[in-house]
Amino acid sequence: MKKDKMLGLEINKRLDAMHIASLEIFCATAKSENFSTAAEDLGITPAAVSRSIKRLEERLGFRLFLRNTRRTGLTQDGRDYYEKCSEIIELLKESELAIKSKINAPVGRIKISVPEMFANYKIIPYLPEFCDKYPLIKIDLHVTSRNVDFISEMFDISIRLIRSNTQLDGFLVEKTLCVVSSGLYASPAYLAKNGAVNTLDDLKKHKCINFSTSEENRSFPWLIMNGDIPAWIKTESQVRIFDNISSARDFALNDGGIVQLFDFSVQDALNNGSLVEVLQNFKVEDAWKFSFLYSGSKRKSVKVKAFTDFFYQKLQAEA
Repeated sequence: MKKDKMLGLEINKRLDAMHIASLEIFCATAKSENFSTAAEDLGITPAAVSRSIKRLEERLGFRLFLRNTRRTGLTQDGRDYYEKCSEIIELLKESELAIKSKINAPVGRIKISVPEMFANYKIIPYLPEFCDKYPLIKIDLHVTSRNVDFISEMFDISIRLIRSNTQLDGFLVEKTLCVVSSGLYASPAYLAKNGAVNTLDDLKKHKCINFSTSEENRSFPWLIMNGDIPAWIKTESQVRIFDNISSARDFALNDGGIVQLFDFSVQDALNNGSLVEVLQNFKVEDAWKFSFLYSGSKRKSVKVKAFTDFFYQKLQAEA
């Protein structure tokens, strides 16, 4: 019992000695991966940054950064430590802003990644309302189809398209936003020129527009349900479009061929007749959903909860 008490006193002593300023310097350096940039951001000298990092590494007993002539990068221990420290600094800043503002409101900056089509149809339309409701939250919205790295790229939230049975990394929290369906679509002019599509075999005679990401760098077959029987349709595409699915949609609108799109992204085109659905009697694979992903350490972040709750409620109301 006495030993435990002494250990607790020693830990408290060490924490008291670890100035918040050194944690802030570490987080700024980890974010920029450059001592000079961190120094400029903090208004101190690069030498002061270097001394602070060195003292912190000596106190911790492990290296936080790998340094060479070309770049400064975090070690794995540094990444783990940054994830915890950034939360501490973030909460302190949020608390300070809330107190200064004399209101109990979410504050701070959120870094979010979201696929382009989902951003256009599901996030951007509601974003002005969110900004009006939470004027102290600043948004860095990265519109990309790429799966970002939460730790190295320091994202708070990622909205991703995932299969319903996807197994995620253990440190990630997943909150489903909406389950999505898709279909095959083409312009009336394209079908008039190239013929109707009545069977799965007919697809082999048509120009099918393939979409992929630069990460995958390959075309995927379409999964179409013929009753209860799944059919994998390998399509040949003269034009493959990477990373920007809106361009694939626009290519179809300009009579480029048949494209697979999410239902929510074509409703306007169906209403004005610029696209029509083909093979309506067949069901295109719909075991996909868009979800919020964030690290477990973000559970207690007020600003993250404000963002996820707001958009969850909006999209549930659409369902």
